[in-house]
Amino acid sequence: MLSPETLGICRRDTTNQALITPIGEIDLESAHLLGEALDTCLRDGIRTIDIDASAVTFCDFRGLNVLLTASQHTAMLGGSLRLHSPSPMLTRFLAFAGAGCLLLALPDDLVATTLSPPPSTRYEGMHQLVSVMSTVSGGAR
Repeated sequence: MLSPETLGICRRDTTNQALITPIGEIDLESAHLLGEALDTCLRDGIRTIDIDASAVTFCDFRGLNVLLTASQHTAMLGGSLRLHSPSPMLTRFLAFAGAGCLLLALPDDLVATTLSPPPSTRYEGMHQLVSVMSTVSGGAR
């Protein structure tokens, strides 16, 4: 028996920009809700989509697929999709999947190396994550 959908989605628009706030779990049963919300933004002519991920409590590969697909569709239409304020869990998941630079708009060298400090405090969490991952893996890349 499938569990009930555990994802709420709030949308707030300006003239040509939308802020989407998913609340809860993005998984097999609920990822389509986020996908539909992002598709609706594009159909409505929105080309700048910001996703406030601070209230996402879980995300699996189905959710990641929805985010990557929406990012690709948005880019093909000349727009941008950016993920903001992900939890440490979601940040680790994105880094593990190699999607951090696509969704967090981080430069590739920041994701790939720990030698230089982050350009601002906005990227501090990702920089610390990369440092921890490098230490755990013995520095192997």
